Amino acid sequence: MPSRPRETEIDDEVPPRVREAAAAAFDQQERDVLVLDQVADTLIDPGSETSGYKRRLRFEGDGVTAVVDVRGTTTPTLDVQVSPDEPAIMELRTVNAAGRVETQRRGRGLFTDVPSGLTSVLIRWDDAERRPARTAWVRV
Repeated sequence: MPSRPRETEIDDEVPPRVREAAAAAFDQQERDVLVLDQVADTLIDPGSETSGYKRRLRFEGDGVTAVVDVRGTTTPTLDVQVSPDEPAIMELRTVNAAGRVETQRRGRGLFTDVPSGLTSVLIRWDDAERRPARTAWVRV
């Protein structure tokens, strides 16, 4: 029966690029931010209507909802609608870049030329009493 590999042997098998990506994602985590769970994805469940966009993602948690419509493939556009639909600042996070947009009155933000890969959206409402939220990381 083969012996269990030692921890250092396992670490040696992790490619440096994977290790760097994991460390970068860990460094980008925010404390005291509500993480919204992904509850729907038309890429997985195409039963939902997808007219006008390639993919729709839905995230929810503690009374907050974010719907992300994805258009395009190489450098997609993300149309993000949040509820409660109050003025907020949204920040797009990717492994290698970040972008920022102020929502319109109806809690909507648009990100263009988004690099393909792991992505998350951080939402900070103008109301300082409301806890910031961000979507779970997903690949777009």
